[in-house]
This record gives sequence, structure tokens and C-alpha cells, in this order.
Amino acid sequence: MDTKTEHIHFDKKFGLITSNQLVLKAKTSKGKIPMESIEGVKLVKYRVLYTNIFLFVFSCVLLIFPAFVIEVDYQNFIPFTILGLFLLIASFIHKFHFYRLEIEEGNQTKHFINTSQIHRKSIKHFHYLLIRKLSKRV
Repeated sequence: MDTKTEHIHFDKKFGLITSNQLVLKAKTSKGKIPMESIEGVKLVKYRVLYTNIFLFVFSCVLLIFPAFVIEVDYQNFIPFTILGLFLLIASFIHKFHFYRLEIEEGNQTKHFINTSQIHRKSIKHFHYLLIRKLSKRV
């Protein structure tokens, strides 16, 4: 096999890493990037809080509304309280993350690959191999 196109790593979702170029296959970024033009690679993890906020507000409604707004007898109040406490705890425990791989070229072009926590292992492995390949270059 020719050393210019030596196959290092292939991922169906993200692309191909060879010895001299990175071939992106993501929805937002497609194309070939020469390895010598890559200046920086970053893997950013961020948490989505919309579901946490929704669960918190809904649990507060279930805890406060039956007690103060409507007159509910004791037997109907217990399910509201249990469900409200369960949702309150879930709002603090629930975590959902998204990952973004940011690749910066020398001409200030940035390429982004976005994915959810379902593909966490794949994107971390792809990032690790890309960093390892770039560190060997130096």
C-alpha cells in the first residue's frame, strides 16, 4: 500500500483518517482536509438542559398546584406528591449530552461534526486517533 494513502482509521459516521489527509463524512462538513493544514482539534461536550427545566417546572406544578390552587382530598393528593417528587429528583439527575468535534484549518476555516451521546464512544475514539496522528506529525 502506498504510504501517501495509508489507511489509519475509518468510521462510517464521521469519516476517514489517512496518513496525509482527513476525509470528513458528516452531515455538516464534507470534504478532504490535508493533515498539514489542520491547526487545532477540539472535542466539546455540552449538556442539554431543556428537559431538566421542563421536568423541574412540571414537578413544581404537581407539588404546588394541588395543595394551594385546587381543593384535593388526601387520597388524591398523595399520587400528585409522589409523582411531583419523582419528577423533581429526575430533573436533577437526568443528563443528556451532545458532542461537537471542531477542526480548525490554517486558513481559519472551521469544520464541525455534531453528535449525541449515543455515538459518544465513536466520536471520542475518532478524536483520540486524530490527535494522536497530529501529534506524530510534529
